[in-house]
Parts: sequence; structure tokens; C-alpha cells
Amino acid sequence: MKTVVLITDAFPYSSITENSFISPEIESLSKSFDRVIIAPRKKMGDKLDMLSFPNNVEISDAMLIDASLKNKIKGIIGKSKAIAYDILHSHGNLREILAYTSFVGISVNNIKRLIKEKNIDIDNTLFYTFWFDFTTAALTYFPEAKFITRAHGHDLYEDHYFISPWWRRATLKKMLKCYCISKAGTNYLSNKYPEYSCKIDCRLLGTTRLGEKSVPQHEKDTTASSLTLVGIARVSPEKGVIRQVEFVKKFAKYNPEIKIEYIHIGDGPLMKKLQELSNTSPDNLRIELKGSLHNSEVHKFLLSTDIDALLLLSYTEGLPFVLCEAISYGIPYIATNVGGIKEIVPESLLPLVSEKCSFTEFNSILKSLSSSPKLNYQLKEYWKKTFDAEKLRSQFTMEIRKLIE
Repeated sequence: MKTVVLITDAFPYSSITENSFISPEIESLSKSFDRVIIAPRKKMGDKLDMLSFPNNVEISDAMLIDASLKNKIKGIIGKSKAIAYDILHSHGNLREILAYTSFVGISVNNIKRLIKEKNIDIDNTLFYTFWFDFTTAALTYFPEAKFITRAHGHDLYEDHYFISPWWRRATLKKMLKCYCISKAGTNYLSNKYPEYSCKIDCRLLGTTRLGEKSVPQHEKDTTASSLTLVGIARVSPEKGVIRQVEFVKKFAKYNPEIKIEYIHIGDGPLMKKLQELSNTSPDNLRIELKGSLHNSEVHKFLLSTDIDALLLLSYTEGLPFVLCEAISYGIPYIATNVGGIKEIVPESLLPLVSEKCSFTEFNSILKSLSSSPKLNYQLKEYWKKTFDAEKLRSQFTMEIRKLIE
């Protein structure tokens, strides 16, 4: 009997984004493996209905993290070499280093509990962490364990987030494969750890969609009398939402003849600043802040709303799901050329703006953008060929099954 243990952050408990990442893979995993165990690390809201999962899928709470001081101290004990290395070789402060190491230790104990509670046959089991972080590092303590990981953005790029270089190197040494979700991420990790480049590959996640969105009957450009722009992103510094809204306000000011609606979906630490920024707008601009929406609601919105362009002026990215979801409905986007964004569609279809995008550059791209039946059709067809999750996940799960045969 071949088993896969999928360790997640919160899935199948409710989360804003993780459900959209993982749900398309469960059906494929259940077909490729005899037994599927999903083990989240934390609870967020209600658990998804088990009736929606195939019969060979089980859920375990053994990996739920107890971050009490006692547990953190137990997690740190015996790891002085790793801590010393990180102090000397990383950009993290002592608090970040100790926290990361303690979660490695806590995860080791949780994995022991998971193996015992679920009576896991290690020889015939593949451990699969959906995020390349401390839980993946904890698997290095199990010499017989065969494990792989996905790598996205915040769990990949060490320039923007603290990731322990000690544990990263130790993990790459022992794991079977690291699957990055973009070519940019693959190149970044391979260049940083060339001795392990043979273990690092790119496997796209892909997205799903609710249905076919009808294409517009006539071409519409930004000289039209109305314009609907949408932002879907966490309201945090790296996502560039504040810059985005400032540019939209400026565009409205310089084009008073155009009636503009800007809708933002997402929440985060800069929400108060975004609300303040949205309180004062030119007369021809209406700003609506919807806050956080579940991914299913986002899809309903994309399918039912007449959107001229989706905006994402991030400073850093992996390969953003939201842009893949947008093109699945034929919606064009304006985005910065960071991370794996340039891998989504050719720039001949949708030109990108630079990471340090100025208003002049944004204005030029928005002015030249047109929503036409031809472009909408091209975007949807490109999604079908490149980012259809059903096809991509089936191929991926068959591939990882072979790793333990």
C-alpha cells in the first residue's frame, strides 16, 4: 500500500488562499496513491466537509503546532550548531533564528506522533510538505523518510523573508525533490545551492475556473467613457497595493472624462492606510474595498463582473495564482515584472511594468491596454494550454508516486 502524507499550513481548515492551491490536487493524489493523509499545522475556522473528499483521504491533527514557551524551549534544545551557523550566515535576528529552530523541533515531535497515530509504514510512504519551511527541515530527523516539497514565494526567496540557511542546506541534502512553482524560483534556488540543482525542478500548480466567461462583442480601450479596474492581493508592503491605488487616483485625476471604478479584494496590515487613501478620490473615481473573500467568492466575482484589467504591482512574487485565475476568464492584467510573473503569458500579449514602476510607465501601459474579443480569447486559450490545474496535477501526482516505487 502506497501512502502520501501531505503536510499543509491549515488545509482542510478554512483559509483565504490555501484551499485554492491544494484542493485541485486532492482528487489526483487519491487516484495515484492508495492512502492520502492530510496533516495541517494549524486550525483556521471550520474544517471542510469530509464528504467532499475521496474515500481514501484521511485527516490528522497530529501536526497541529503547540507554540507554548515550554514546547519552543524543547524544540531548541540540542540545536546549538544550527543556531550558531544562522547567527553567522543569515540576515535574521536572534529572535527569528530561535523561532525558526524551535518550530523545527516542535515539528519533529509532531511527525513522530503522526507516524504512531496513523500507523504509517515509512518504507511505502512519501511525505510531501506543501511549503518549503521548518516542517520540511524536521523530516531530516527521520533517516528512512522519503520526502519532497513545493516552493512558492515567501518560503523560497531568502532576500525578502528569514529562512534558515542551515536547515535549508540540510533539507536539500536529504530530500528527494524540491518542486518550485515557477522557473524564476527554480533558477533562484538552483543558483543559490548548485550542488543540489539536480533535485530542484519546476512544476506549475495551475488553477481551476467556474466556467466560461463570455467575451465582449466589441473592442474597448482606456479612452472609453468607463473603466473597471480590480486589485486582488493581500494589503501588505510587498504587494504594492498602496502604490497601485495612488496610481489609479492619479490616472483618474488626469482623465476626468473617464468614469473609473476600482475594486479591491484583500486584507492585511496596511488596510487602515488603504482605507484612508480611498476616502479622498477625484469625482470620476469610485473605490470599493471588499476585504477578504474566500477563493470561491473571488471566482464568482471574476466570472460575473465586467473587468477591464486586473492590477498587481507587487515588489516580489512567486507565480501569483490571481493572474492565472484572471486569464482563465479572459481578463487582461497590468503587473510588475518580478518573480515568475513574466512566465504566465508572453509579453507580446500583456506587456509588464518594471519593479520600480513609475506613474508614467503605469499610465502608458493602461492607456495602451484594450479589452477585445481577440485578446480575451487568446488569454483563455493560453490558460487551457498552460495552466489548467486538472491536467497539471494529474501529471504531477503520477510523477511523485514513482518516487517510492
